[in-house]
Amino acid sequence: MASLCLLLTGCGPYVLRGKVVQGSTSNIAIVHHDDIRLAGSGLAGAVIELTLDPRSLGRRVMATREVEPDGTFALPIEQFGAGLLEYEFGLVVRCAGHDSALDIFRLPGRGRRVLVSLARGPDRYRPREDPLKETRTFLRD
Repeated sequence: MASLCLLLTGCGPYVLRGKVVQGSTSNIAIVHHDDIRLAGSGLAGAVIELTLDPRSLGRRVMATREVEPDGTFALPIEQFGAGLLEYEFGLVVRCAGHDSALDIFRLPGRGRRVLVSLARGPDRYRPREDPLKETRTFLRD
């Protein structure tokens, strides 16, 4: 019983870690924590939005925040079982003067990081429409 208590108190939330860099194309990749591209210079000013179950009507934004000045980010995910259970997450990364990157994936395991490359150019991202919000608006009118 005592070891179970120690195990439960030592467990914190899952933390999604990664870096945003400038690249020739905009994309998101899961890489090993010692990937050389993570050591390069990062892209400051990028904003990250992480969504749980992005393809469902019940999708929920888990975090939205700006990356650190060196392009790194660490997003704690408070969802029960994150990192153990197989949840689907969507990640959208945007930065002024760069095209956005977006992808849907399962949380990477230990020793893995998210590497986001953003290409210079216009941002072509268009947020997905929310049918529930539209229905509520329609019913109020």
